Amino acid sequence: MIRDVRGEAALQHSGGAPHISTAYAWGTASSDTLNGRLRNELEERRASLAVGQVHLLDVTWSIDKGTGGWRMSWTPVAEIRLGTALGR
Repeated sequence: MIRDVRGEAALQHSGGAPHISTAYAWGTASSDTLNGRLRNELEERRASLAVGQVHLLDVTWSIDKGTGGWRMSWTPVAEIRLGTALGR
Protein backbone atom coordinates (compact mmCIF):
# COMPACT_ATOMS: atom_id res chain seq x y z
CA MET A 1 0.00 0.00 0.00
CA ILE A 2 2.79 2.46 0.88
CA ARG A 3 4.69 1.66 -2.31
CA ASP A 4 1.48 2.29 -4.30
CA VAL A 5 1.29 5.80 -2.86
CA ARG A 6 4.97 6.78 -2.54
CA GLY A 7 6.88 4.51 -4.94
CA GLU A 8 9.36 1.66 -4.49
CA ALA A 9 12.02 3.80 -2.77
CA ALA A 10 9.63 4.80 0.04
CA LEU A 11 10.31 1.67 2.11
CA GLN A 12 13.92 1.07 2.99
CA HIS A 13 13.27 -1.42 5.81
CA SER A 14 10.62 -3.98 6.75
CA GLY A 15 8.86 -1.67 9.22
CA GLY A 16 8.74 -4.38 11.88
CA ALA A 17 5.64 -6.11 13.16
CA PRO A 18 2.29 -4.47 12.31
CA HIS A 19 0.84 -2.75 15.36
CA ILE A 20 -1.72 -0.22 16.55
CA SER A 21 -0.64 2.32 19.13
CA THR A 22 -3.16 3.07 21.86
CA ALA A 23 -1.37 6.13 23.21
CA TYR A 24 1.79 8.21 23.04
CA ALA A 25 3.30 10.44 25.72
CA TRP A 26 6.10 12.99 25.79
CA GLY A 27 6.87 12.34 29.45
CA THR A 28 7.05 9.33 31.69
CA ALA A 29 3.76 7.52 32.12
CA SER A 30 2.47 4.07 32.95
CA SER A 31 0.31 2.17 30.47
CA ASP A 32 -0.64 -0.46 33.07
CA THR A 33 -4.16 0.89 33.70
CA LEU A 34 -5.01 1.20 30.00
CA ASN A 35 -3.51 -2.16 29.09
CA GLY A 36 -5.20 -3.87 32.05
CA ARG A 37 -8.61 -2.54 31.06
CA LEU A 38 -8.12 -3.60 27.45
CA ARG A 39 -7.08 -7.11 28.53
CA ASN A 40 -10.02 -7.44 30.92
CA GLU A 41 -12.59 -6.24 28.37
CA LEU A 42 -11.51 -8.48 25.51
CA GLU A 43 -12.63 -12.06 25.35
CA GLU A 44 -9.90 -14.41 24.15
CA ARG A 45 -7.66 -11.34 23.72
CA ARG A 46 -9.13 -10.64 20.29
CA ALA A 47 -11.42 -7.92 19.05
CA SER A 48 -12.95 -6.94 15.73
CA LEU A 49 -11.81 -3.64 14.31
CA ALA A 50 -13.33 -1.92 11.27
CA VAL A 51 -10.90 0.37 9.47
CA GLY A 52 -12.35 2.91 7.06
CA GLN A 53 -9.17 4.81 6.22
CA VAL A 54 -5.43 4.73 6.80
CA HIS A 55 -3.23 7.78 7.29
CA LEU A 56 0.29 7.42 5.94
CA LEU A 57 2.75 9.46 8.03
CA ASP A 58 6.39 10.37 7.54
CA VAL A 59 7.77 9.76 11.05
CA THR A 60 11.00 11.33 12.29
CA TRP A 61 12.91 10.67 15.52
CA SER A 62 15.29 13.19 17.09
CA ILE A 63 16.98 13.81 20.43
CA ASP A 64 15.05 16.25 22.63
CA LYS A 65 17.82 18.45 24.03
CA GLY A 66 15.59 19.57 26.92
CA THR A 67 15.01 16.07 28.26
CA GLY A 68 17.81 14.06 26.65
CA GLY A 69 15.19 11.60 25.43
CA TRP A 70 13.77 10.84 22.03
CA ARG A 71 11.11 13.00 20.40
CA MET A 72 8.90 11.71 17.62
CA SER A 73 7.27 13.97 15.06
CA TRP A 74 5.33 13.21 11.91
CA THR A 75 4.06 14.81 8.74
CA PRO A 76 0.88 13.54 7.01
CA VAL A 77 1.68 12.13 3.56
CA ALA A 78 -1.54 10.50 2.33
CA GLU A 79 -5.02 9.46 3.43
CA ILE A 80 -6.12 6.14 1.97
CA ARG A 81 -9.83 5.29 2.10
CA LEU A 82 -10.65 1.60 2.36
CA GLY A 83 -13.77 0.14 0.70
CA THR A 84 -17.06 0.61 2.48
CA ALA A 85 -15.90 -0.04 6.06
CA LEU A 86 -18.16 1.48 8.73
CA GLY A 87 -20.97 1.83 6.17
CA ARG A 88 -19.32 4.74 4.35
